[in-house]
Amino acid sequence: MPSLRSTLERIRVRFDPPPGGFQRLVARRSRRHRNQRLAAGALALALSGSVLAGLFWTFPRGDTPRPGGSPTPGAQETPEPSGDPTSTPESDDGADRIIPGAFYPTTYREDGRIIMPVSFVDGSRAELVFDVRLRPKDLGVYGFTSGGLGGVDRTLVFRHAEGQIYEMHSGPLETYEGHAEGTVEVWEGPPGDFPCPHLIYRFGNWFVAVRTCQGQLSKDEKAQWARSLVGRVTHEGFLVLDARVPLVLQKTGGHEGPKLLLQGSEEGWPFITLTPVRCDPNKPPSDEDVQVMEDGQRVGFSRGGGTSYADWCEDGAMFIQVESTDEAYVQAAAQGLRVRNVSLSG
Repeated sequence: MPSLRSTLERIRVRFDPPPGGFQRLVARRSRRHRNQRLAAGALALALSGSVLAGLFWTFPRGDTPRPGGSPTPGAQETPEPSGDPTSTPESDDGADRIIPGAFYPTTYREDGRIIMPVSFVDGSRAELVFDVRLRPKDLGVYGFTSGGLGGVDRTLVFRHAEGQIYEMHSGPLETYEGHAEGTVEVWEGPPGDFPCPHLIYRFGNWFVAVRTCQGQLSKDEKAQWARSLVGRVTHEGFLVLDARVPLVLQKTGGHEGPKLLLQGSEEGWPFITLTPVRCDPNKPPSDEDVQVMEDGQRVGFSRGGGTSYADWCEDGAMFIQVESTDEAYVQAAAQGLRVRNVSLSG
């Protein structure tokens, strides 16, 4: 089985991701601080652009090295569709434009809609119900959370192995023992990127990067991180993380806590953020144009810089934000994207 080092050293292909993907999260920070008026415990997503740029690398399909911190990878089996007799598996021919580094969940059809079961990094679960016009098979999934030794102080970002992302340029600079067999390694990105080495873990086909700068980690702290982060892959192929003392991961609903980011391939549009959090569906942001959908869902709409936005709280347990340069898509998502069977971790 090839090592992480041999995999990284063998690949030297740079890839520019769809324009404005993660960087738009940073640009939206002021808007979110203005618009999000969630109940107590609500979060404001403010990802650091430096953490999300230039971290990752390209992996050829079929390589399955397993560095430390990874228990035996979970099999990525096709999840069984719902027991509803009207449910039928969705084919794979919908996602014709793959976003490198993204994960494409299995979906199935039910009563003319497309169902996408999802799991968050904290173990929270839900089913997304899409109108077929929203093209859910074209949406690639990324993940995000945060953690720290004794307290949350840095972000963790993760990408799926099957695809091209920024290569890691130099490394391994350091190697540490993981929670289980194998190692966790420190790598730097290519020249011109933010000069911050990252701890790199692999769990199944998921890769996790943790910055070691901006609150510099000592060698002892890196060693603690390496042996304290534990991951597993769910039956549907999603990554779930756990922590061993002294490491802690942000709780569900905490600031910069667990999120799933769904991104389209049309120059990075649409962009959908799912946040498992206790929220009040009757209190959308007060400074937005609040409209009541046909099913009674209250949705806040706004527009700025050529981009349309919609956000709402589903069933008091999931906050959804949709943005796109295509206003019609945002309107259709407000009517045709719903969440059911939400199970919050903890």
